[in-house]
Amino acid sequence: MMRWPGVALLLLLHTPLLALNLEVSSPDQVSSWKERQWGSDDLRIWSGVGSRVDLNGPEFLADEHLTDDHVVDRGGVSTPRQRFVAPPMNPDESSIFCLYGAKPETSHSKASPSRPVAQIKTYGFVELNGYYEDSQFMGNDGPIWIVQERLRSIGLSPRVTRFGFNVNFPTITEINLGATLESDFAGDYADSPYAESRPMMRLRHAYIDISKNPVPKKTVGVKVGNTWSIISPLNPSVEPITMAWGLGNIWQRQPQVQLYFDQKLDHGKVGGAVAANRPMTGDSIYRATNISSAIDAGDASCMPMMEWECHFERKVDPFELYLSCSGLFGKEDYTGMTAKKIGGADYKVNGNVVNVDGIFGAAKATWGKLTLQGEIYAGENLDLFGTQLSSGLKYVRNDVTKVLTVLDSVKTRGGWVQFSFNPTKKLNLNWIYGIDDPEDWPTNVYRWNTAFVTSAFYFWYERLILSACVYHIHTALTTTVEPLEGNELTTSLRLLF
Repeated sequence: MMRWPGVALLLLLHTPLLALNLEVSSPDQVSSWKERQWGSDDLRIWSGVGSRVDLNGPEFLADEHLTDDHVVDRGGVSTPRQRFVAPPMNPDESSIFCLYGAKPETSHSKASPSRPVAQIKTYGFVELNGYYEDSQFMGNDGPIWIVQERLRSIGLSPRVTRFGFNVNFPTITEINLGATLESDFAGDYADSPYAESRPMMRLRHAYIDISKNPVPKKTVGVKVGNTWSIISPLNPSVEPITMAWGLGNIWQRQPQVQLYFDQKLDHGKVGGAVAANRPMTGDSIYRATNISSAIDAGDASCMPMMEWECHFERKVDPFELYLSCSGLFGKEDYTGMTAKKIGGADYKVNGNVVNVDGIFGAAKATWGKLTLQGEIYAGENLDLFGTQLSSGLKYVRNDVTKVLTVLDSVKTRGGWVQFSFNPTKKLNLNWIYGIDDPEDWPTNVYRWNTAFVTSAFYFWYERLILSACVYHIHTALTTTVEPLEGNELTTSLRLLF
């Protein structure tokens, strides 16, 4: 017997304003979708499956699902490179939902039965990660640094499972208008006895993309919202949660207003971007113990974190080359910090205004089945981006007078290099070395942190990816004389949809 809510839902769908067709088609049938009309011609929704453009990249292996080739033709939207990803894979397919409507023709929008008002492309994956470690790491399913040796543990987690969609509006012909919304479950764990089975959602991307092609082969545009910081365009082929934070790889997603351009060449591309980002430090979440207050010290600086990036790409079979240079500058203001409670006592904070700055370089070269890539960085107070974690500031704590004094920013440097080999189309092998080397300071967590990583990815039945990643990490803690040594094995099974 059909329940009344089901009847009400059917009546709603039969209103003259809606028509829904959930028929899924193969990629070559996208242009010949069949309509199932449940109402008038004023508004109809069609759906199908469309093939993404050949990615020539690992799409879902690293943290970002987009590459430049992926969005060459997104209903007219052409956006610049997001982040390079590592091992190659076969092109996948994504669900496409098209919204059709009969609208009055204007100079800005021309809808027709054969031209959708909006296209929505969905994507994502379901993944289960497992890990075994012989030492205690900061970050279990994503190792960062060693906390204690010879403390073994195992675990399973599905929290990197991801879903998202891209939307664009083909009937708007004067500009390319689109948006991306993407989430996973790697935000945190719920505060409960069953926390590990109840991971919280995390907003990864939420931005509007407006671009235009003033002349052939040239794209200029703006992104407004939360997306990748532009300073670090490459990722090593490691687990997708921390992505080698503290091990030489820097990255972040930030609320920003980004201007970008790309110029296609005969055998490549040049481009660049500049962004005004929210100057968050991340310290406000530790306001019970750290020296930030509930007001983030970056926000208190009243100036955006400015970032810039320029890149060059060259493709002449079988050789591909990519070069990038970028930088950032910002401020953090600790002059208005409130008293901190540490160990049950209130500590007065003598604040200061400190810099956040850095210069970054990236390169990637591919020759047939071989790839060599990496990044380097140098700067100060860059803990927001995964280097010198929790150690971006020089400060002194006097337990007698109960005073915390902010002095300056801690300098840092580091990077990573990766060699990759693809013996077959289904198998990808990687060897990675990374180092994070902050300036020595008594309040730092570690003096240096290094890792040698071996990873392998096997593409099984096109939609399934089996992976294994072995970490060998050395951490020289500030509180110990001899460096600590530990190992971790992470494995995963990923189903793309």
